[in-house]
Amino acid sequence: MKKCFLLCCLFIAIHSIAVAQTLPTGFSVNTVATGINRPTMMAFAPDGRLFICQQQGQIRIVKNGTLLANNFASFTVNSNGERGLLGLAFDPNFSTNNYIYIYYTVSNAANNRLSRITANGDLMQAGSEVVLLNFDPLSSATNHNGGFIKFGKDGKLYVALGENANRPNSQNLNTYLGKLLRLSIDNSIPSDPKATPPTDNPFYNSATTIQGKSVWSMGLRNPFSFDIHPTSGKIYINDVGGGAYEEINDASVAGKNFGWDTQEGPPEVGFDAAVYYYSQNTPTQSGEPTGCAITGGTFFSPTSTNYPNQYNNKYYFIDYCNGWLRYINPSSPPPPNTPISSTFGSNLGAGLVCMATGPDGNLYFLQRNNSQTSNSSLKKIIYTSNGSAPVITSHPVSLTVQ
Repeated sequence: MKKCFLLCCLFIAIHSIAVAQTLPTGFSVNTVATGINRPTMMAFAPDGRLFICQQQGQIRIVKNGTLLANNFASFTVNSNGERGLLGLAFDPNFSTNNYIYIYYTVSNAANNRLSRITANGDLMQAGSEVVLLNFDPLSSATNHNGGFIKFGKDGKLYVALGENANRPNSQNLNTYLGKLLRLSIDNSIPSDPKATPPTDNPFYNSATTIQGKSVWSMGLRNPFSFDIHPTSGKIYINDVGGGAYEEINDASVAGKNFGWDTQEGPPEVGFDAAVYYYSQNTPTQSGEPTGCAITGGTFFSPTSTNYPNQYNNKYYFIDYCNGWLRYINPSSPPPPNTPISSTFGSNLGAGLVCMATGPDGNLYFLQRNNSQTSNSSLKKIIYTSNGSAPVITSHPVSLTVQ
């Protein structure tokens, strides 16, 4: 089956070369940087730099539109299967403390780990890694690790973990696996930071283990990524499905159970319904997509953008195999209403992973090549009015020179 999957991806990649990309009028895809090796995720720093995680343990920086030659940091990780360096988040006070949090699989594959490191300009401060949490022991299965991390509007760190290909983990409050966690980060003693469950977590009083007390929502299979709305704080989790459906789950409210391994796609009694889902096989209805893995999504609500208003305040998401980019309206009525999405881009090629809204008001995504060579890329989608050539909007002052 694995060989069949790889051959299918190869077919998609070859097919995408022969078919032109399709975007709304005036939009185009620009390649920002190449030479990236097997990226897993990315995050914008408050100062505008873009940090990219490479699966084998390196962190790269794109600064002023250029991929810097030197690694920001490099860690020894286990990168077999879906393991590796999988998550990165900036401290809410990054501008003053330079703290960054990372999620990776330790080199002996015993477990996934959450650590804090310190930035020193465009390099990590040597010896600054401090381990915050070692998550549950991993089985021999190398998939379903999750790993995305991000701070919420409440100042808490949210951490997504897959169920490590052990389905019952998702419904077991005695393990971190198959959950979205919510953690308080205490840096009051800089050399000895703490990551602990807040007392207002939904299962804090009823759970008997630190794992259960840390859970924000459960019933997840492989939450490869998620995003948090910059103003409302709404949380959408992109949960990669089994053999039937891909899901976007609304985890804005504490204590939800999204039903894996019983519920996938269509809602079932006793579980919380996905805000949107699509099929891996047959479209759920006319105009809806099929795909293999939902690997990225972002709330597009930037401070400013030149995108037409109809494309603002939407949730954009991508699929790893089928090369499309679509969006839903987060303001639409909640489940069990029929899920509807709209096409934004198609024929973008295979290997799409991670999405982000840039400080420049553009959508960004990574295009991953699974080979061991540095031929993955960072791309952004720009808009020029009516598809015309760029125009000068702020003219320079005239000068007379010799």
